[in-house]
Amino acid sequence: MGNGAVGADGNARLLYTIENIKRDEICQNEDTVALPDDVTLQSVFFSDVGDPCIYDSTGTLLTLLHWRKPSRACWVPLLDTKLLPRLASGRKTETYWPIAVADNKFHCIILKGGDQYPYFPRPLLSEFDFSVPLTSAPAPAPDAESAGQEEEDDDAGRRESRKLEQKLLLSGIHSAQLRDLIDHTDATHSQRTGLARLELDFDKTLLQMLAIECREGEERGMRALELVGLMRDRTGRMIEAAGKVAERYGRSILGDKIREIGERRVSGMDVDDGDF
Repeated sequence: MGNGAVGADGNARLLYTIENIKRDEICQNEDTVALPDDVTLQSVFFSDVGDPCIYDSTGTLLTLLHWRKPSRACWVPLLDTKLLPRLASGRKTETYWPIAVADNKFHCIILKGGDQYPYFPRPLLSEFDFSVPLTSAPAPAPDAESAGQEEEDDDAGRRESRKLEQKLLLSGIHSAQLRDLIDHTDATHSQRTGLARLELDFDKTLLQMLAIECREGEERGMRALELVGLMRDRTGRMIEAAGKVAERYGRSILGDKIREIGERRVSGMDVDDGDF
């Protein structure tokens, strides 16, 4: 990893190369590190399963997807530490010194106040679950007291949707990384079983999101069909379950379209555009 050529703005791009020395092959050659303007790289390391990770000066942890496929790699965020619930009150001032990404968690040392480096004696390690930063419009402020209950219901619905979106994104990231590992190495039975379990969880989350779309009304039909199209299962069982969800909420037209998707998929006419 190092600086590349100077661009028209007078700044050099930070580039990285990944080489598999054992196989004598280059996975990524002088690709760009995903850093916004005026942001610096604080740490670069590999996770416990061998995936590249970076941590930048904004407190964002990113990992690299599809890095074993030349020209296919992309950086995706796993956690924005500025959005941690422990900082929501605004009364705490702390930063985080990255140590490792292991067991699907971010392990770090918490630096209090204005500390920039870990101090002696070294404090205990802290760990945080991944939470992919999502963007959304802020919730509107209530105009009147009578609208309070309605606003609470809307907020609860938004929280439920965001929680499921978060779960879906993490499942997609984990399954994409595990699938790449299986495709490019001698995979074990436990790894293949783990991938099947991740993809099943992915589809189950889509079913939960589909139920929310059906509950919202007929106008959300296109969104519901998009969710069904994302399902990984090729046996037709999950598509059948999706049709039952639509029928439960009285969405008969949506149910018919879901069955059409299922028939095309089972017959092999449904083209897969690729993984996450």
